[in-house]
Amino acid sequence: MVEAALKKNEESQAVTPIYTDIIDVAVDNGYADQKVAFWATKDGKRFIAEVLLPSRAQMGAINVAIDGKSAGVYDIDGEPWTVGRDVTEPESIRGERYSYSEMNAVLVNHSLIAAGFAGRNVRISTGLPFEHFFKNGQPNKDLIEKVKASLKTKVNPKGDFKAAIIKSHELYPESTAAFVDYAVDEETGDMKNEIENGLAVVDIGGNTTDITYINSDNQINIQRSGSKKLGVLNVRDRLRRLIQDTFDVAEVRDAQLDRALRTGSCKIFGQDQDVSEQIDAAKKESVKKLMNYVEETVGDAGDLDMVLFVGGGAAVLGDVIKKYPHAHVPDRPQFANARGMLKYMSFVV
Repeated sequence: MVEAALKKNEESQAVTPIYTDIIDVAVDNGYADQKVAFWATKDGKRFIAEVLLPSRAQMGAINVAIDGKSAGVYDIDGEPWTVGRDVTEPESIRGERYSYSEMNAVLVNHSLIAAGFAGRNVRISTGLPFEHFFKNGQPNKDLIEKVKASLKTKVNPKGDFKAAIIKSHELYPESTAAFVDYAVDEETGDMKNEIENGLAVVDIGGNTTDITYINSDNQINIQRSGSKKLGVLNVRDRLRRLIQDTFDVAEVRDAQLDRALRTGSCKIFGQDQDVSEQIDAAKKESVKKLMNYVEETVGDAGDLDMVLFVGGGAAVLGDVIKKYPHAHVPDRPQFANARGMLKYMSFVV
């Protein structure tokens, strides 16, 4: 059910979450994927464990396990929702409304259960795109409260699992959280990277790209920060059309595209087909649009220490992005926001 991604250990060995009375869990609840970060131990050492799940949910009870029980089904006010990698008609809610939708509440609750926190008390953090978190240079209190209220909605999982018990909920601007991940040491909580001139964080999410300009005083420059509706879903949508045209097929599912972007191969009519050419074309088109936006927002970035690219889009487009001057893509960039939120929860507040 879960694709676990452990930063310190690439092998499929189990790790043990650190269970306390109230557990800190960061959920980067994106349009394309849910990224979860929490503290775990292995061989007596504490580290940040990571879990990745697709953000796919469909209204209705869709999937049934072989034993006849509902699979991945949740109930909100008597209405069923199904979460799964291969749901046939996933809901698409893009924009500000997603952050306080029933779909988001279902996906966050599913992520907490999948990460191992069913029935446990948790303190969670989630994120908002930069342009949604801030309004007129100040935190958008109305939206933040609306998002917090939405996750107080009772979500009942069907089957043997209990929902995690959300005791408190904090929100952070997403690309700013990625800066915390870059700057703060995982083991000590101390600053590990100092900024001399400034740094731009470019967070390429599913639906939006956030840019946060951090100056040498570790403050956000609002004028050189912002958001644009451009993300990894644009790459996926373009790739879908290219594959449909090349192989003359009417339907290419999201799960097929995920596999294609991961492996360079897409199964068409039961046969693996090389789609690397289509992937390269989709990537180049998206990166060109992305870099145009970066230049519009922060200029040529020649006055900055670096441009830090994070998010699921950085994981997909990293090979192309790294060709640009002083662009830096960290290890496992899709988890940068979740790691940063967890570090902030653990070391700052």
